[in-house]
Amino acid sequence: MRINLSKYEQYIWSTVFLLQALVILVGNVVALRIFLKRKFLINKSCFLLINLTFADLIVGLSSTVIWFVAVAHHGGGQDHINLSRLLFLIPLASLFSLAVISIERAVAVFMPFRHRVANNRHYFAAVGLCWVIFAVPSILGPHIHNTKFKDVLYFLVIIFLLLILTASYVSIYVKMKFFPTLEQGRTRQCQFKLSKTLFLTTVASVIAWFPLPIVQCYTYFCDYHCKGDVLDICIMLTLVAQLSNSFLNLVVYSFRLPEFRKELKASLCRCFRRHRVHPISRADAFCLDTSRALRTE
Repeated sequence: MRINLSKYEQYIWSTVFLLQALVILVGNVVALRIFLKRKFLINKSCFLLINLTFADLIVGLSSTVIWFVAVAHHGGGQDHINLSRLLFLIPLASLFSLAVISIERAVAVFMPFRHRVANNRHYFAAVGLCWVIFAVPSILGPHIHNTKFKDVLYFLVIIFLLLILTASYVSIYVKMKFFPTLEQGRTRQCQFKLSKTLFLTTVASVIAWFPLPIVQCYTYFCDYHCKGDVLDICIMLTLVAQLSNSFLNLVVYSFRLPEFRKELKASLCRCFRRHRVHPISRADAFCLDTSRALRTE
């Protein structure tokens, strides 16, 4: 997928990506600070949310850096900017994290006892396995010289991850809808609510991420003449949508997780309070002058 952009268009899209990178950086850093608090770490599933937030941070910032490096190397005019390889591969980190979360949710619903006895080492192993599997296509990809084979391999990985997501959440829905258990304690209700929240997070991420692979499928597997039908602005809009995936999760958390929303409001209030200039009343000014005078004496 090659994009022809003028110098003026490059400046416009670079500004858009820079603003998105700023939102991604601030939002995910704040989310990491919230999730790393003790009251969130009590819930072991929070380790996977921390991993997903970190993956979104890495994906958003690295994709923005790749864009600016491509612009700097290729210059303006009608030069071709080839963004497809890295911009297509890096977001798989978020997709792998979502797949691990979906498997964990299925285990929590179908095997609650095993889920309760799982310790932190199991979650650390799941997070490590997620990044190891992501590293395999990242390392082997540049050494595969057959472009068509490489593209087909990437699409097969995507289909495999989407099948995991679909199977996990469909099975959870069937379990909750048609096979409810007699046990309706607070813990089980919280597990169902968290599963629904993470399902909405997955749907938002897939919707934001999926337009770019669709455009790539169109440009890769159709003949040469139909590639000109894809407008550059359509490709750029799919890139913007893909980058928005890195902060959409925070929006879902704010609406669906009351504790997260409470901590987010507290963090914003502390930030605004820190930068606010408080006027000093006459009484306070008099006390301040008196204390200074006593110190000089």
